[in-house]
Parts: sequence; structure tokens; C-alpha cells
Amino acid sequence: MKLIVLVRASEQVSRTYTIETGAGNQYISWLAQTACLLFGKSHYPSGIYVPTLLINDKDEDDPVPHPR
Repeated sequence: MKLIVLVRASEQVSRTYTIETGAGNQYISWLAQTACLLFGKSHYPSGIYVPTLLINDKDEDDPVPHPR
């Protein structure tokens, strides 16, 4: 299974990644941390980013807080 993840650092800076999840048994926190890791590697200046908010693309009015 593959998921398309959009990481939005600001209104001007965003990146889209395709993340392979295997059978899909990972937690949402794993997906968010993986997306932030990829963003940190490809964004300048590179750094460590922490996920703070998850929004389902189908329902942007209902944000899901980070599970941790």
C-alpha cells in the first residue's frame, strides 16, 4: 500500500511524498514522523521537523491532533 502525503511547512512551502506502508499496519504517528523525516532531508536548511497536526484531505474542517 502506498500513501500520498503532503507536508505543509507554511503557505508557500509544501512537499508531496509517496510513502510505502507495506500491509498498512503502521500507526498514524509513524506516517507523520516519516513524512517529516523526508521533508527534513529535502528541505533547505535541512533539519528535524516534528508533526503537529494531521488533516484528512476529504474533510479539512475536522483536524486530527497528533496522537502523541
